Amino acid sequence: MAPILKNRTARVTTSIGLLLFLLLAANIVLGHWSRRHILATFETPVQNLYVLCNAIDTYHERYDLFPPYLPALGPPPIGLQENRTFANLIDRDLAYGNKSRYTYRYQAIESHGAGTVDSFEIAADPISDSANRQHYFVDQTGIIRWEFGRRASAASAEKPAGIDPEAPGGTQ
Repeated sequence: MAPILKNRTARVTTSIGLLLFLLLAANIVLGHWSRRHILATFETPVQNLYVLCNAIDTYHERYDLFPPYLPALGPPPIGLQENRTFANLIDRDLAYGNKSRYTYRYQAIESHGAGTVDSFEIAADPISDSANRQHYFVDQTGIIRWEFGRRASAASAEKPAGIDPEAPGGTQ
């Protein structure tokens, strides 16, 4: 083989090898980032219930009452400031009760007949295949309760600390 062709072949082979190495390295880096990103952004109904409880606590501290309905915790329409009607404490999806394949139902409760909401309940139920999924419940106590295959209530078992059946690996 002529020296010119031999050098050109060596350069092409080296270039192809370098390109394959860079593609492999990029795949490893991006694959690792992608898995971490997916796990970091994976939201479970239990996490969303904690978010809701924290938002309700903040709303209660700020306005000295419980929100009358779930959208009151969400963002205001464009151009309006946050206020009692739209406190901007949670994202729009959660404020309207649908997130992470679950429906969230908030009920403000007036238990003393004084005309003010003094407690609340939130139920989180799967949007589909509810017979094979967990259902959750939380009230103003902050204790998350759950049932498998049926709606949870105040009488349901407490969710064990550190266990989240919907999370990757089953833990929080």
